[in-house]
Amino acid sequence: MPKQYASVLSLLFLISLLYLSSCESTNNKEKDLNFITYHHSEKIYLFNNENYPSFNLDLNFTTTTDSLAYAALYKVMSATYFDSLTTYGQPKAHKLQLLSDLLIKEYRLLEKDLVVDSADIGSSFNWEIIKNNEVIYQSNEYVSFVNKIYAYTGGAHGNKLENYYTFSLEDGQLINATDFFKENNCAEIIELQKSVLLAEGKDLGEFYDDGFSCLTNFYITKHGVSFHYNQYDIASYAAGPFNILIKAEDINPYINKAFILKERTE
Repeated sequence: MPKQYASVLSLLFLISLLYLSSCESTNNKEKDLNFITYHHSEKIYLFNNENYPSFNLDLNFTTTTDSLAYAALYKVMSATYFDSLTTYGQPKAHKLQLLSDLLIKEYRLLEKDLVVDSADIGSSFNWEIIKNNEVIYQSNEYVSFVNKIYAYTGGAHGNKLENYYTFSLEDGQLINATDFFKENNCAEIIELQKSVLLAEGKDLGEFYDDGFSCLTNFYITKHGVSFHYNQYDIASYAAGPFNILIKAEDINPYINKAFILKERTE
């Protein structure tokens, strides 16, 4: 074999090795995207008396195991969970304690307007707050996660709230609905949502027509795009929350080219 051809083959072989090494590194990084959950719970009593109503607090914060390799995702998950309390670099357990202290301080304020041993101190002072977030979908391109909170702070019943987010691993930021969906297609997407409800046997007359939207609380699943509506959003409290899944093949015509989805079966 001529010497120059041997050199070329050697160079091509080296390039192929570098390419495979790069792919393996990328795939390893994708596989290394793992999550861990930190837990904090407390129970306190009014006036520190176990015979009085109590406040049960349960906090669970899920985040990446590697906050350096996935710094942007870590910051987003932290910011959406802790809101104004978040400070990048703080230990997770410390931030959970700060949130707990803030909520307990609010509960303690009730004591200012109460008289010890008063008959007015009833079961409505048995507060409960459960707050957690969890990853509901993960691929090489996206991570969808949800923040859930249940709160009972007196009254007839507690309230649940779920806020969904989708993070682009390629762009390193949350996906905004106005970027994800094509412009001026909201009406068509809402009609798709209603068609899903009809297929499930729902009576559209029981829904608040002005509550439907295509701009908030959507997330990616392996089958398409789902829209979440909390209690009261599109129906009565008794009707509960709704998750409306639109399959990839149906929603794709209304999604910008950069985000076109493929239904996954794995």
